[in-house]
Amino acid sequence: MIIEAVAMIGMALAAGEAALAYEGVERLGLDVLLIVVGGVLVVMFKQIAFHRRAPMV
Repeated sequence: MIIEAVAMIGMALAAGEAALAYEGVERLGLDVLLIVVGGVLVVMFKQIAFHRRAPMV
């Protein structure tokens, strides 16, 4: 989905549609945020469920 958001930004800028480009930037930011939050949740679950020790850092 990130590739689609970047393509949307590029096409909107080429067409001169600043509002559409801004929507593409919003979507890109949301996609990245969801990926990061999902990754953190998975790491936290694995730490609690399987490792059962304090993190080294």
